[in-house]
Amino acid sequence: LAAGEKIGCFGLTEPNHGSNPAGMETKAIWDENSKVYKLSGTKTWISNSPVADIAIVWARSNRHNNDIKV
Repeated sequence: LAAGEKIGCFGLTEPNHGSNPAGMETKAIWDENSKVYKLSGTKTWISNSPVADIAIVWARSNRHNNDIKV
């Protein structure tokens, strides 16, 4: 990213709560079999999302008592 060779994006805003993380509905659910998080939810207004190589997505995590994790 710093070298300008990759494009990133940042997903926080949601349709029902805007950019207020306290109301965030998106969940990151840990799958023990595949050892990955599976995202469930909707994000909006993510600049560069159609062309991004990497995304930072805000979500509540079932491994962290549904606290917000990035």
